[in-house]
Amino acid sequence: MPTENANPDDATQRRLRCAVAVGVLAIMLAFGGLAVVNEFRKPLNNKDYPTWYNAGRDAMTHSDIYGIHDGSEMNFTYPPFAPTCFYGPLTELGNHGFVIALVLIQSLAWAGAILLSVRLATGHAFKQHFLLYLLPSLVTLPAVWTSYQLGQANLMLLPLMLGGFVLLSGNANRRFLAGVLFAAAAAFKAFPVLVAIYLIWRRQWLALGGMAAGLVVCLLLLPGLFRGFDTAWHDLHTWTTQVAMTSNEQQIGQRNASWAYSRENQSLQASVVRLTHAMPFDERDGEKLYVNLVDLGFGGAKLAFILIGLGLAAGQAAFMPRRRDRSPATDAIEQAMVLTLITIASPLAWGYYFIWLLFPLTVALHHIGEMEISVKRNLWLAWWFAVGLCPLLAFEAPGVEQLHAAGSATWSAVALWAGLGIWLRNTAKSQAPAPRTPDPA
Repeated sequence: MPTENANPDDATQRRLRCAVAVGVLAIMLAFGGLAVVNEFRKPLNNKDYPTWYNAGRDAMTHSDIYGIHDGSEMNFTYPPFAPTCFYGPLTELGNHGFVIALVLIQSLAWAGAILLSVRLATGHAFKQHFLLYLLPSLVTLPAVWTSYQLGQANLMLLPLMLGGFVLLSGNANRRFLAGVLFAAAAAFKAFPVLVAIYLIWRRQWLALGGMAAGLVVCLLLLPGLFRGFDTAWHDLHTWTTQVAMTSNEQQIGQRNASWAYSRENQSLQASVVRLTHAMPFDERDGEKLYVNLVDLGFGGAKLAFILIGLGLAAGQAAFMPRRRDRSPATDAIEQAMVLTLITIASPLAWGYYFIWLLFPLTVALHHIGEMEISVKRNLWLAWWFAVGLCPLLAFEAPGVEQLHAAGSATWSAVALWAGLGIWLRNTAKSQAPAPRTPDPA
């Protein structure tokens, strides 16, 4: 563990950091190489890569991106920015080149996410204790594996969010650019738009303006240049009405109930509904399986979810220090908390979503490492491993279906958020200026 007595720049630390870098590179080659090999062996059955490729080709050939015909399910459920401005141009490389390009982008994104997480946690991206690079990466490795094999975008979006947080502490131009990065992430996969609530609370008006401008550019202007503005508006309207505004007992965002409320979905919404309503999380030998503690009906379960969500939002506001008590350290902790809540606030949160916990886990580990060796520190370390390892149950670990269905990843993320909140209050208090002693009469 990092300690205040450890010199992160000594020869041993340098060797260990090099070993971690080599290990990460080897994992990139293994994970990415398997996705590329699958593309050459079975290109039509390479997980989600054909979906992204076909959506990109539809965008480039001015075809219907979403493919809704006679009430059938949509072919693609991301906002139109993703196929039009990202996947579309990459499809010009051909099927094999498309997959190779995505693998390279995933690798760059993972490296960037690790370095930016350490940068936000410590103030410097390089020459920090090797465990800050190693342990959070190991704990979130299953999410990285899934991102590579499915070609999912969550890993690619994480550096955009972290880069935005880095820029928030800069001058006016950088704060505006931070908003643009947030907009790019939100235009790609929608749920990162929730960071706007944090920007409003912290009165980051320039960043909020950059985000608004970026969303207009990403969702209308750029797609309009590619596909025509009438088509771009139609695409956005279709996605908004058919995906973003669709959440009920039968489906969430074009995912039917058997999928949307299955144990694989570890969003706060799905976990609360499974616990408070007789909603089956799986079916085995013709028998539906349940995990609900009570049955409030779907309306009552939805109300419970809203109340819990509002409670977490109120807790976030209560934990965050006043402006005069803020510092780079407190900003990193509160932003880690925000990212944790955004992860589980998405209506759909599959296992790979939890790669976003890389940053909160790095922040938490850094603060534990700064403590003196004691029983208290050991307890915090046990907490770190508990909240870090519980989300692994979301990856079909054998014999834990009930825990998984109850929301093991969801509630461990909430526990991580709460622990960070305690650290935030303690850090803000320790850095607050002492009250001034009145001058003697």
